[in-house]
Amino acid sequence: MTLMLAKGRGALGACDHGTWTGRRGIGAFRAEGTTGIAAGTWLLILGELLCWGVFGVHESDPRLIVLGATGVTASLLVLARVARPRGPRTLRPSDGGAVTTAEVRA
Repeated sequence: MTLMLAKGRGALGACDHGTWTGRRGIGAFRAEGTTGIAAGTWLLILGELLCWGVFGVHESDPRLIVLGATGVTASLLVLARVARPRGPRTLRPSDGGAVTTAEVRA
């Protein structure tokens, strides 16, 4: 009985952490600017959850494998978003192509 409760608590913790990381990752990925996103924090999350995922593979624990996979995916998406920020874009009426606001002002 105690072992079953411990496994259930572990699964609940993995789901909670995965939900938190996923929500934060999606929010950061959809944001217009990346000024409030700390890349160092997401590198730490990436390293931590990569370790848990590798440990889950070693121990054949599906909860840790899922936790690691979702955390690594969310971290990589956020880090990719921070590395390549999106600027505001407007349409140029002459050729229908998208240009940045800086090009419009010039």
